[in-house]
Amino acid sequence: MKDPTRIDKVIASLRAAWEGQPDLPLATLLGVVSNAGIGWGSSDEQLVEVLEELASVHPPLFPIPGAQAGTFPVGAAASAAASTAPTAGNRGASVSFGTWLVETTDQGRGVHTSAVLDAKHIVVHTVPLQRAGGRGPAAREATQPVVWEYGRIRRTGPARPFVVADSDGFEHRMGVVKQISALQPTTLDVEHLNGLHQGHLHGYAYAVRTESATVVVGKRIHVYEKLRRELKRDTLSWSRIRSCTPGDDLVVELSAGGTACLGAVQDIFIAKAPIRRVDGMGA
Repeated sequence: MKDPTRIDKVIASLRAAWEGQPDLPLATLLGVVSNAGIGWGSSDEQLVEVLEELASVHPPLFPIPGAQAGTFPVGAAASAAASTAPTAGNRGASVSFGTWLVETTDQGRGVHTSAVLDAKHIVVHTVPLQRAGGRGPAAREATQPVVWEYGRIRRTGPARPFVVADSDGFEHRMGVVKQISALQPTTLDVEHLNGLHQGHLHGYAYAVRTESATVVVGKRIHVYEKLRRELKRDTLSWSRIRSCTPGDDLVVELSAGGTACLGAVQDIFIAKAPIRRVDGMGA
């Protein structure tokens, strides 16, 4: 006879994986598990392994308590229903490993926010929600991304407030979490982008701070320059980054020919990255 106490661990693992992606119907979540290699002949231990990996990519709690890279402790799943108020056990923490995407919605302000963060920095990109019945963010009206050092994150998760304190202790409230995702890179800091081709982004985008502007390097280059009374935004079609190293000028080769010099580079951060894959059973 199999040990019936294993059922609690399986259910806790399922709960953690599902609470990390609460918008998924259970049948869809089970389909994801099936695609990861779980079938009729799989053991409960193999099922738990895949569910824990799913919860490590889309955690129900963040920062993940007591976790290491690629894992989500099943015992923490029961804490997903805990209050996010700053009590003695929940004053917040920084990210202990990896790079993460936190997507939020603030209906009161009418904005959607994507925050990419590691153990030290956070890159925040806010866009207005579509009006006139639209459901997704209006990307064409995107605002300037901002990068700053943070001190701690109040424990959060899907359908919970996202509150981040900066290095001075001031708390920034960024709406309600829609989903949290583990990303592929291990740090946001980038040494240089010299020689980068537009066709070799592979799902990444970069935020480059220059002496006079913030430059987002993606499929197109968006230049945000803060003037006295307005924020000027330019969009460039590009083919290759000729030079992008802190201390040197950011020089871009344009698709139509010629180059553009966008100012001296101060620092470079990852602003967008692919979500970490769930490799599945036996990977």
